[in-house]
Amino acid sequence: MTLELVGKGNASANSMICIPSADDVTAFKASDAFGGPEEPQHQDFHETLRKELRQKHEREKQSLRRKWKEAKDKLAEYRADCILNKIPIDGTESLKLQEEVKNLKSKREIANESFNEQMRSFWLPRIQGSLRHSCSREVIGFVTAGAYSLRRGHAFAVGLVVKKALDEFYLTDRSKASLVLVREPSATQYRFARIHICVS
Repeated sequence: MTLELVGKGNASANSMICIPSADDVTAFKASDAFGGPEEPQHQDFHETLRKELRQKHEREKQSLRRKWKEAKDKLAEYRADCILNKIPIDGTESLKLQEEVKNLKSKREIANESFNEQMRSFWLPRIQGSLRHSCSREVIGFVTAGAYSLRRGHAFAVGLVVKKALDEFYLTDRSKASLVLVREPSATQYRFARIHICVS
């Protein structure tokens, strides 16, 4: 399907295609200045968890770094003493110290990877129920590609919509003008668009 935005706004890849409410359609018909509704701010359930995880990781990182530096300094000191006192370097002792430095470095890398993985999961929103009802407006599809047309003066996009959701949309299309809402991933502002079904 193709989307033709009405008035301002853009529709980049991964923008959500949603069904407008009755109030949205009424406000759109009543005033040309109404650009679309705005998504209310959602609660960040993971804010405290991220803060605690960051503080814990910082403590662990400093502790591991200190131990790694101590082991590295100990190895360097052992080699310097052997050279200074003209004592043959004990291969077993040297390997033991090298292995300790290597293990501590590996622990630091594992801790960083684990922290990054957990932090990424805590930045994802907690969806109550299905993705379809995760926003204030029902999601029926997503934009795959979009661009602004300088010749026509507004944006166009191509998107995919679930057939069942599209059938339900047409049954309840309050405006009878194939009006939907489009919202970019990084924005809270919805924009109106008209959809056109592509038949191959």
